[in-house]
Amino acid sequence: MLIIPVMREQCPIRHSRNPQPTAHSNDVAYALHGAVTTVLVNSQFHLGLWTHFSQVKGSR
Repeated sequence: MLIIPVMREQCPIRHSRNPQPTAHSNDVAYALHGAVTTVLVNSQFHLGLWTHFSQVKGSR
């Protein structure tokens, strides 16, 4: 909704009480932050990208 011009034009028409767009740049930054965090966490468990660490003797 932030980038697509057709949606930015239709939003004030459909919601006449609040003609301001509901998506802002901080929403995009928050979504990108969530996507990066999700990829990072999933890569540790599912892809095995972080398994090259060796175990220290005497540890469990």
